[in-house]
Amino acid sequence: MPFLTDRESLLSPRRVRQQQYLHRLALVLGGFFIIFSIFWIISFCVNYKYRYIEPSILACKSPKYDYNLLAIRWTPTFCFAKKCVNSTENWDIHGLWPSWTNGSEGPEFCCRTWGFTKTDLTPILPDLDEDWPNQLSNRDKDSLWKHEWDKHGTCSTLAHSGGLINYFNTTITLFKKYPIQSWLSENNIVPTPLTGPAYTLEQIHNATSSKLGKRISIRCITKKGKQLIDSIYLCFEPSSMVPVDCPPDACRKTRLILPQAH
Repeated sequence: MPFLTDRESLLSPRRVRQQQYLHRLALVLGGFFIIFSIFWIISFCVNYKYRYIEPSILACKSPKYDYNLLAIRWTPTFCFAKKCVNSTENWDIHGLWPSWTNGSEGPEFCCRTWGFTKTDLTPILPDLDEDWPNQLSNRDKDSLWKHEWDKHGTCSTLAHSGGLINYFNTTITLFKKYPIQSWLSENNIVPTPLTGPAYTLEQIHNATSSKLGKRISIRCITKKGKQLIDSIYLCFEPSSMVPVDCPPDACRKTRLILPQAH
């Protein structure tokens, strides 16, 4: 057998071919790894963006509507003929309702597969408890939130763009940004006995229009022959959420009472 030099023994043709094959294999495997990593990152980002929205829910669409109506209610009036947990003298949130300008109430129950998940609201539960409480003593604490979500939230562009928490968090933010109770108090519109004194629509509109820049809507109910202020509506453009004028009032022009807690 002929003697091989050191150089010849180091790189035989077979050895060179093996090294070239391994090098190509490493390049191919590395390419597959890079492609897999890219797809994984894209998939993660998409899932993160829609982490509150299940696949069956993405098929639901938000119908077109004209404005969002923030309904806030005066607790003593609401509790006048109902058994409440605590009839405090406060305004609190009733809901944020997609609405039409043609006089009808607006779209409702737009996505029945999109259930209410309370755990999604964990970061804002303290605010919900304070500003959006369920006052009825014979109902579960979160029953109002679930009802408002099923009926109105599933129709809102806020939910379809950012999930359940975006709908509730935006509602809370609007309520805090436009403090009706402070505006009325600053203008000496405060709770009174059913015997008076009473207020006028003009007084309430003057107290709010200078702050909001747009017209609110005032709603009343009649109890014991008295006209009690029940709710105030604030209206917002659906995309920008800037204030817009609300529909006409549902009260007489004079003798409006903001009742004390009873």
